[in-house]
Amino acid sequence: MRRGPVKQVFRKPSVWHCGDKEYDKISYIVKGYGKAYVGRTTRSLRVRTKEHRVKYYKLLSGDKVDETSDEYSLGLHLLDHGFKQRDDFNKIFNVSIIDNSSPKTLEVREHKYIQLLKTLKPLGINTINPFGLPLLLTS
Repeated sequence: MRRGPVKQVFRKPSVWHCGDKEYDKISYIVKGYGKAYVGRTTRSLRVRTKEHRVKYYKLLSGDKVDETSDEYSLGLHLLDHGFKQRDDFNKIFNVSIIDNSSPKTLEVREHKYIQLLKTLKPLGINTINPFGLPLLLTS
């Protein structure tokens, strides 16, 4: 079996390929301006990234939003650092897959990476942990 880097199979935009296996349940990381955000999706990373971008555009247009929602975390991070242009989302953030998993373990894996990479506020951009647990700091 040939193993290789994870890449998007463009014939099937919602499916990811790693070696000979296909996945559509992924954990991903967004890095930008000194902090990181971990998320999960059952859609393509392209679609999920577009959803985050649209939330940023809503913030820019002044729409009333729930700023405590993790959905707006990336946009709020940009605004907190003075970024107010539509193309800033693409300029600042780098999005990549960190894991693929089964539907049963997707939420657990997201929690694992939030803890491992310390992406919960104030160290990171995530405002909500999937299991509602605080960041477990270890020395």
